[in-house]
Amino acid sequence: MSFSFDRGGAAHLHRRGALPIARSVTCGAIVSAVAFLFLSGSALAAPPGLNWGTEVNAGECERAGSPVVNATHKVVDSVDSGLAGYWASEDYNRRIQLWDQGGDTYCAIVSYQGHFTGVAGQQSPGNTETLDGDESGAFEGGYRMEISGDLRAEPSWPTRGHVGVVDYECTTPVGFVVSCPGQVNWIAQYFESGYAYGYEWWGWIYHGDRQGTWINSSDGNSGDIA
Repeated sequence: MSFSFDRGGAAHLHRRGALPIARSVTCGAIVSAVAFLFLSGSALAAPPGLNWGTEVNAGECERAGSPVVNATHKVVDSVDSGLAGYWASEDYNRRIQLWDQGGDTYCAIVSYQGHFTGVAGQQSPGNTETLDGDESGAFEGGYRMEISGDLRAEPSWPTRGHVGVVDYECTTPVGFVVSCPGQVNWIAQYFESGYAYGYEWWGWIYHGDRQGTWINSSDGNSGDIA
């Protein structure tokens, strides 16, 4: 998800005001770290990992009491972006927790769990190969953000429980070009217009069935699905 963003609120996505569509957040440079274990004289490369749960965690919020929003919903027919454009179609479940920090400021903890399928002809997320469309697997992660604004007296979505299914209706992407007429900005469902927000941390890890692992994070990118 490059932050172009969404998985976002509005924008993986162009996830401020309108977050982005895919959860991707592309941060220019790719930071690749390969750990080596030396056992019996052999070097074994450890698979990449992302401990996103320590960052996308309510313990990172200055919270008191229960969250003002604690809801989930399913997104279908979305897309995800990498270093060279939108590379996958995906469906996922998103959980939104919103904690009041006082002074019309809120801490949002938003987590994702879903499944992706590569788009034939598009570049892999790490931009090392062209995809054939057989790539697939699971992903997880999310982001922590601060939102300033006024909560809607009558929000468009329920503040508790399962909201339902949102179909983004995304077309097959070509490079960075895609149309998602059904995309919904979750922030606008709970806040009056004029809100502002900023990401404090974001990251996702993609586990290919047999095609490797891709990490897209504010801490750096590594690996690939190819």
